[in-house]
Amino acid sequence: MTNEELQNAKEFESETCSRCGGSGHYSYCQMWGTICFKCKGRKRVYTKRGAAAALYLENLRKKAAKDFVPGDLLWCDGVPGFTKGKFYRVTGTRIKTAAEKAAAGYSSLNPATMKMEPPTHDSIVIDCDGYGLETSPDAMERKGCSAEEKAATMKQALAYQATLTKQGKPSKKVHSQPALAFQGGN
Repeated sequence: MTNEELQNAKEFESETCSRCGGSGHYSYCQMWGTICFKCKGRKRVYTKRGAAAALYLENLRKKAAKDFVPGDLLWCDGVPGFTKGKFYRVTGTRIKTAAEKAAAGYSSLNPATMKMEPPTHDSIVIDCDGYGLETSPDAMERKGCSAEEKAATMKQALAYQATLTKQGKPSKKVHSQPALAFQGGN
């Protein structure tokens, strides 16, 4: 768990893990030991309201792949058991056309026909220091944020959390403004 995730866990609504009772440990498995898989050893889990706010925050900190420019930070998930996820600095971006991909021998399964077909869509390649990502230009990817952006998006997510019901759904209750006092006079 990163420091950022620990901080978020303290601010978003959470409760004691019901599986491990807040110990962070459950039953033993040879690969992972006694870690509780529900809370991942953190002892607490988000409530439905907290989980919805955390997801909202995650989406606030994303942008379309086509909008990344050199110098930006791009989050890349690690491979469980091998590497940890981390931010990589973007060194360049380029479009890979469907024609280029077809010429290189790319193909994909069309679920409607169950046949392998050549690509029909362009993609964007984001090159980073030691990493590369090829995805749809409109795919939303996690970006690195400055301290000010983190604070602003966290404030926005906490305000969003305050508008949610216990089930994590937007409240249908209309928040009306207080009635204006009668301004009498003749």
